[in-house]
Amino acid sequence: MKKIITKTSEKAQTKSELSAKLASEVDEFMAKAGKVTFEDQMSLLLFACYASAPFTVGDVQEAVFDFHKSTIHRLLQNFVGWNYLERISDSHYRSTQYAKDIMNCHNGINP
Repeated sequence: MKKIITKTSEKAQTKSELSAKLASEVDEFMAKAGKVTFEDQMSLLLFACYASAPFTVGDVQEAVFDFHKSTIHRLLQNFVGWNYLERISDSHYRSTQYAKDIMNCHNGINP
C-alpha cells in the first residue's frame, strides 16, 4: 500500500512541476506579447487538446477568440516551440501528448 501512495505522490508532484513550467513559459511570453492574456493562452491550449482533428488558424479564430490571424499564428508557433503543439502541415496543427498529459485531456474519462 505504501508503494502505491508513494507513486501517486510522485506523479502528482511531477504534474505540479509541469504546470509550474507551463505557467512560467506563459508568463515569459506575456511579457513580450502584451495584449494576449494567460486565460487566452489556456483557452487555446484546451481547444487544441480537445480537438478531435487537426485545426487551422481559421478554426482557432472562429472557435476560441477573434484575434487577427497573425496573432493566432504567433501563438501557435510559440506553443510549437514549447512542444505543446505540433505542426503537421503548412496550415494544420494538433496538440502533443505532452500537452494532453499536462492539461489532463485524454480520450475519455479517467475513473
